[in-house]
Amino acid sequence: MRGLNFRDLLSYFRKPFSGFRYIFIALAIFFLINIAFFVLTSSSEHLRNSLSLSVSQPWAIVTSTFVHNDIEHISSNLIGFVLWCSIFMIINSYNSLKTRGKLSKFFLIAVFSAGLITNAIEYMVWNATGATDIVSRGASGIAYAALGFTFALAILILPKNMSRFLDAVRDFEPKTLRALSVGALTFSVAIVVLIRLIFYPAEFFNVSPEIDVLGHSMGFFLGFVFSFFSILFIIRSAKKL
Repeated sequence: MRGLNFRDLLSYFRKPFSGFRYIFIALAIFFLINIAFFVLTSSSEHLRNSLSLSVSQPWAIVTSTFVHNDIEHISSNLIGFVLWCSIFMIINSYNSLKTRGKLSKFFLIAVFSAGLITNAIEYMVWNATGATDIVSRGASGIAYAALGFTFALAILILPKNMSRFLDAVRDFEPKTLRALSVGALTFSVAIVVLIRLIFYPAEFFNVSPEIDVLGHSMGFFLGFVFSFFSILFIIRSAKKL
């Protein structure tokens, strides 16, 4: 019997994550900039306030995305972004390498663009309504955009992944565990997010007096809308899931 080959084993676990270079670039950008801003602003409340979004600080449409109140605030956004990036790669792992590359490249562009557009919309709304006392900071707009993007992908890819899931159930053996896991995760994301969005929107968007609910909801909406039609176009043009 052939002995265990470490290189083959490593290749087996790396294969589902191949083709996602832009996802890892997105993670690196998100972590490095957020942590750098946190270090710079943690000892200066004045600097933190100067980089936070308000009607008097239009430059903060860009900078406020990477400014956080405390370690709990930044940790929740970092963990959320890693979670949705990871789920995106897993449920997308049966796509061709070319399709993975296209989807992950658009993910990088879409989630950061959605975060900036969310801030721009908030700034215009506050100006239009005369909301001079509102201040916003944090990367939750980008994190919710990543959630919206992944949710859109889960909906579109659900039929194919569930077909593989059912085939794996019918012809179960150890090598079908991946198909079972990917199918179950895709179904969970599509259904659970949809149920929470419809029946528990306040909990889903973390509604509370100190939370920027507009930023959360707009980030999710933009991430979903931008991504849904683009993913549909990419998947159809690839003709392979």
